[in-house]
This record gives sequence, C-alpha cells and structure tokens, in this order.
Amino acid sequence: MKNIVFLLCLFFVHAYSYAQIVVSNDLFRNLYVGVENPISISVKNIPEQNLILSVSMGEIKKVASGKYIWKVCEKNSLFGELRVYNKSALIKSIRFKLVQIPDPKILTTTQDGEILFKGIKAWWGVRAEVDSPEIYGLSCRVDKFTITILKNDGTLVSLENIGPEYQKPVIDVFTALAVGEKVTLSDFIVTVGCETTKRRLNTILTQVHSGKLYQYRH
Repeated sequence: MKNIVFLLCLFFVHAYSYAQIVVSNDLFRNLYVGVENPISISVKNIPEQNLILSVSMGEIKKVASGKYIWKVCEKNSLFGELRVYNKSALIKSIRFKLVQIPDPKILTTTQDGEILFKGIKAWWGVRAEVDSPEIYGLSCRVDKFTITILKNDGTLVSLENIGPEYQKPVIDVFTALAVGEKVTLSDFIVTVGCETTKRRLNTILTQVHSGKLYQYRH
C-alpha cells in the first residue's frame, strides 16, 4: 500500500513538473481598480477544462479560450492574488500590484473649455475623463456638481445639478445671465469605472459671462 501511495505521489509530481503555465495581464502593468483587466492564461500538459481560477478580491470570468476578465471594484489590499488549480490541486499563484486609477479631469462639452452659453441645449454640461497613457476607454460618470452664480448685484445663486448634463433649473438660470456675472462649477462627485466608492474632486471651473455664443464640441 505504501508503495502504491508513493508511486501515485511520484506520478503527480512528475505530471506537474511538465505543466507549463503562463499568466499575463494583457493591457496593463498592474491590476487596476474599476476597470476590466484582460488576463491570458496559457497552460501545457493540463486540459483547459480542468482549470479552476480563484481570486483574492473582485471577480474573474472566462470570455474565450485562455482569455479572462478580472474586475476589482474596491481596493482593500495592496495586491490581488490569482490562483490557478488543476481541479483541486493548486498549480500556480501569482500576485498583481493593485493600483487605484487617478482622479479624472472635468471637461466641458464646448470648444476651448468654455462654461457658458446662449441658447443652451439640455445635453450640454460636463464630462469626466482619466488622463493616463495606460488607461483608455474607461467609463467615468459625473453624478452631480454644484453651480454657483455671483450676480452683478452681489447676490449668490447656488444650484445642485444631478448628472453630467445641465438640468432645466440650471438652463433657466444660465439663459437669464447678464454680461459680467460669474459662474463657478465645483463639488464634483464622480464614479470611476465600477468603483463602489464615489469620488469628490477638488476641481473648480470659473468663468465670467461675456455674452459670447459658444458652440458644442462634437
């Protein structure tokens, strides 16, 4: 019996010694929070249907042969660990540095970054974009922001806008602006990718209304 157990152990060690596994993050150097990280896994000498994957955080799903998407929506560690099993036997464990995507920039939807308009359309407003050479195609959503207007008589008007596009109360105030009145956009709350925690940005956009007509940026 002892000889049989020894031979079985020797067989499994021999089999795994010939198992060649390559795990790679196809687009990024690190594992990014909030974005879909494409993972490739190449295995020799083990049937792909035998592979079982588990991750220390987030979720991983198969999208094609040897291709997976690993998505982490909350950072609660410095590293994310991916474990590859042949059925129940662990054959590979690899750690990726977990990186938070930088805060997005707030941009207006008009040419030259102007805020104010005449003949405002409901779909004009702001947008959030991440300025990074490595991250592209990431969805950033502006959830709300504050509009403050300093009128020529010294009074302040403050409105909260929900979403990236100007809502009707804001449009009504903008269309009634007088030349010389100052508009400030601030307190931007944004969602980056699938992150579960919303971000508050320190961005402040300010402009004095000149009466000029600004065009929509296509």
